[in-house]
Amino acid sequence: MDRQNVNAAYGNLIDRLRAIRRQWRWLTFSEGLLKCIGILALVMTGTIIVLAISFQLWQFPFSRWIRIAIVLLSIGGAIYAVVRSFVLPLTNKLTDAAVASRLESTQTTETFAAENRILSAVQLWRTLQDNRLGYAPEFVEHLVIQASRDMEQVQHKRVFQSEFRRIWRSAGVAVGGIILLLVTYFLLPTAFTGFAQAFQTLPKTLQDDQEYLKKSIQITSVQPGNIQIERGTDVNITAEVGGHLGAPVELYYRVGEIGIRENTQAKTPLPQAEWQSLPMHQTSVDTGRSLQVSELPRFPYSATLENVTRPLQYYISVKEVTSEQYQLTISNEPVVTQFQYRLNPPVYTQLQPQTLPVNVGDIQVLFGTEIVFTGESNKSLQRAHIAFEDSDNVLLEVKEGKLQGTVTQLVADERGEKALSTPQIIQGSFVARRSENYRIYITDVDGFTNRDPVNWTMTVLEDAAPDVTIVAPARDTV
Repeated sequence: MDRQNVNAAYGNLIDRLRAIRRQWRWLTFSEGLLKCIGILALVMTGTIIVLAISFQLWQFPFSRWIRIAIVLLSIGGAIYAVVRSFVLPLTNKLTDAAVASRLESTQTTETFAAENRILSAVQLWRTLQDNRLGYAPEFVEHLVIQASRDMEQVQHKRVFQSEFRRIWRSAGVAVGGIILLLVTYFLLPTAFTGFAQAFQTLPKTLQDDQEYLKKSIQITSVQPGNIQIERGTDVNITAEVGGHLGAPVELYYRVGEIGIRENTQAKTPLPQAEWQSLPMHQTSVDTGRSLQVSELPRFPYSATLENVTRPLQYYISVKEVTSEQYQLTISNEPVVTQFQYRLNPPVYTQLQPQTLPVNVGDIQVLFGTEIVFTGESNKSLQRAHIAFEDSDNVLLEVKEGKLQGTVTQLVADERGEKALSTPQIIQGSFVARRSENYRIYITDVDGFTNRDPVNWTMTVLEDAAPDVTIVAPARDTV
């Protein structure tokens, strides 16, 4: 067989295989490029959405590090995707034998594919010089010429059918990723600045983080604020704290009132009491409260000041960040300083009215006696009443005035106005109909009530029928 014809046939075979290899490389490049575009678009879309949300919600310290980590992870993921889907496929070595094997694997209906003539021709031609495999040269030459002819029967569409499907799929992912990225840009126009802001806000020193921590801490909704309380009551202090990363929340308080206290004689400031601290504890979170997107999450804290008997100043502190100072003012309990009863017996008894001694609350009267109560309190009142165990309460009238002589005499305030410096007079009357215990309740203008009034007893005697006994003369006498 003419060796020149064999060499020409082998050259034709190799040229066609390398043309197929170039097309394979180009399809691999196109698939990898489209896949990278889609993956990068999706990664970038997810990253900018997370960054946009984080700038709204994560305003606590060190959140900048989290955003930087998100960006770095996104960049790392993008690089991995590019290397895996684009670089590595292009670095795969495609030999003539590999191309021949791929070609025959896609031409399953052809005879040459079943007999692997093309792959055998490529592999045996290289061993023809030394013939180390022991094949007859005529056989190899005939196989090469036949393989060159078989190349004319190759259906190129079937060779790269799977590559074309993957290219269409990658193109769909790329188009979808780009569309999603554009939609994100229009919905969140400022989100793309998250990449730059993540690094622009990079803290250079630990001191920057501490300053940022102070700016992030928020102390709000301090309750009860400035308030007047009764002496000896417990006061529950509550507040909402956010951006503190679990740092301890302290309640500071001291005896005194807001403002500079001065010695009225020497006109010199008096020393203030030292601040004392009390740890505040986190309470249950209100799950029904909705949180705005731009609002920091806040957590409720509380602490209780027990048995407050003196005016107090207080404030809340977290990491050198303090709230406004508030004042607890003590209000003395309203007290009935003195009272007196005037008893008006029933008319039929023809008994004279009787005035009981001052501050005598245990009384004993006949049924139907009118009892007139008159008393005085230490503070201005808004209401008063006598509470019986079984009977209805008796409302008492509250007036401004001064007691003169007996407490039953009332002198009205000359201006007819409410004067806080004058005693409060309370008066009322009721008819005694049953024996029972009672208490006198008063409420001052600030809404405070005497908490433990004295329990008095009223005893009502039933009037018996007349009983006549003849003393003299005694029995019948003659």
